[in-house]
Amino acid sequence: MLSNSIFDDERSLALMRKAVELGKQCVLVNMPGAKYGPARDKPFPENSFNPSWTPHCPELKPAFAEICVTWELEYPHACCQELLRRAASHLERLLGKAVCNVDAATRSLAAAEEASLRAAMRVQPEGVELEWDWESKVFDAFLSHKITDAKDIVLTWYNALSALGYFPFVDRLNLDAVENIPTYVEQTATFVIAVTSNLFVSYWCGVELCKACDLHAEGRLSILLVPVQGESWEEPSTGRRLDFPTPEIVTANFGKWFPDLSETTLARVTQLYAEGSYRDSRMVRHTLMHYKSFERLLIARIGLPIKRQVALAARLAAGGASAAVMLAAVELLVAEANAYGEALGTHTYFEVEEEAATSATGHKDLHDATVRVAETVGDVRLTSYSAEEFAAMVARLRQKSQVFGRAGTTPGLMVEQWMVLQVRSPPPPLPHPRSSPAARPRFLAASCAPFLLPPSTPNTLHPQQLSTLPRCCSRRGCPCATPSCCAS
Repeated sequence: MLSNSIFDDERSLALMRKAVELGKQCVLVNMPGAKYGPARDKPFPENSFNPSWTPHCPELKPAFAEICVTWELEYPHACCQELLRRAASHLERLLGKAVCNVDAATRSLAAAEEASLRAAMRVQPEGVELEWDWESKVFDAFLSHKITDAKDIVLTWYNALSALGYFPFVDRLNLDAVENIPTYVEQTATFVIAVTSNLFVSYWCGVELCKACDLHAEGRLSILLVPVQGESWEEPSTGRRLDFPTPEIVTANFGKWFPDLSETTLARVTQLYAEGSYRDSRMVRHTLMHYKSFERLLIARIGLPIKRQVALAARLAAGGASAAVMLAAVELLVAEANAYGEALGTHTYFEVEEEAATSATGHKDLHDATVRVAETVGDVRLTSYSAEEFAAMVARLRQKSQVFGRAGTTPGLMVEQWMVLQVRSPPPPLPHPRSSPAARPRFLAASCAPFLLPPSTPNTLHPQQLSTLPRCCSRRGCPCATPSCCAS
């Protein structure tokens, strides 16, 4: 178990030296929050191979030959599964036989993770009672980020959400004019913040944040804080590196940006980033080590897409409460299974079916409805699954498909995604807030491309022009003189 002080503890070093001397296989587990080095700012100890580190222990290099298991409290099932596979593989190699049923344990852990995700869907942020008006919402998630910090990471989230039937907002693909940012935030169900080191030098990210905090306090949208792995912030008073920004860091530029900002809005922003349960109830930590688990947790916290929420509301209004609860649990699995199937090149498609019991009077009893999932190829219905059977099948699909795991770590995939930009067309008009889900425009990557604006609209920017925008304050309404402030 690697922790901050392991190289300061003689007993731990002696045990590792003895294990190396005896030729033992070492499995390293890096404990949550552990930092190393003189400044305590490194994610992994380099004492075994870096002569500049103290103490330098080259004799322990064999113990550090294998990549460690990074333990993350937010993803315990994925961590247990990784440790189990690692240890079982070594034991089978050394003993010549299997010592445990890894497949059965993996299924058990997958079932436990599913249960935790269902619980995550029901989590309510502390201090706010959310009550969405679904008919006024257009975007399932507004992905707020500093483009120079997190453009590839957020594009991965955008593509994953789109593949699962969501309608996310990303400025490069959906924004027609920066003046419309507050409107788009208001039309959003969940405001997702990719928290990175330079986020708070962006004026427009500040505009988004203030608007979102006011709407959140009114219960009109949800907010999720997603600190991106590897990012850190310097505490102004001490110079200490932090793994999450303080309210002082977040609001450092608010005085010059928003001189007329109300004390109420400032207090809401401060409360969101202040250490405590209010902040923690809105936190989803980003990780690359267990990326698929992170992605599923993020989607669970975002909840069902707007179009599904509207359908569930209609179901509840019709009296089918029990069926609505089951539908909410199955819908996300169906979307995930169809995305995996497309990635794997299969021709099957899954869809939800409801089988309502018929009462003695011949009427459908929505309270006694059964939710099943049908598997089809074209117009041919192959079979159907119960909710429990389908959950087990999706768990097996996850093991086969690595598409989302690769998407989280492969920069080349981003290049491939942007190479499909061929169509040249102006940005669409603002969608009407009360338009039906079917009528809402879908801004997919393939339908967006760079184009030149007419001279009469110098202050409106097509999303694709953001990448070529000079690093200057050329956007209307930005009072900041910092060259990089608008590069978001």
